[in-house]
Amino acid sequence: MLLLFEYPLIWAIIFGAGLIAAFGLSRLIGNAASELTADELRLSQRINIALVIWPVLAILYALTIGLSFSSFLPVLIIPLSMGILLMFRTTATNILQNIALPMLIALGTYRVAGIVFIHAYYQHDLLSYGFAFNAGWGDVLTGVLAPLVAYLVYTRTPGAFTAVVVWTFIGIGDLILAPTSANIYGALRLVDFPLNLVPLFLGPPFGILLHLITLRAAWLQRSEYSARTKSQAATTG
Repeated sequence: MLLLFEYPLIWAIIFGAGLIAAFGLSRLIGNAASELTADELRLSQRINIALVIWPVLAILYALTIGLSFSSFLPVLIIPLSMGILLMFRTTATNILQNIALPMLIALGTYRVAGIVFIHAYYQHDLLSYGFAFNAGWGDVLTGVLAPLVAYLVYTRTPGAFTAVVVWTFIGIGDLILAPTSANIYGALRLVDFPLNLVPLFLGPPFGILLHLITLRAAWLQRSEYSARTKSQAATTG
């Protein structure tokens, strides 16, 4: 593993995107919980602490253990498992029902940072074309679509929930395609810091979890809105 000190733009893109993603999710969860009970507030505080510890541990992991298939699996499976289990707790459900869904979706714009792979290939020849093209443009597409989907949800446009589902499949599909492309086409410099922070934190681990959280929140808020609309229609009728 090498430290890519000679490529400051790569450092800026990766650390900038990581800061936006982790801090943005922390703020959205905190704001949603602040309007609820003490139980939700305590849970949000624990989640916010985890969103500080997680990237710090990822950095230490990237600097010491590095990137390999055996080192990638734990950093993917452990956060995803914990996040999925947490999402179905009553307190977490209450937070997700109250979270600003358009802003949560818009947070996915951080994925445009996948341009770092394209930059690393075209400007510095650090990655293979096949990997940079598939992983990079897939990320950029997901990031560009995020504010558009957020707008559909914000304006309650018919079909908005379907758009969220389609966007989720595109985003997660890209995050699965990326490591597959790395195995097929090769991405040797992906083991170097800070590029290895993408597979160890910013890419599949955080990205898939954010998509699942967003989909869960969209489902809950859609169900709540439908029930409220039916109730109002019955009352006026």
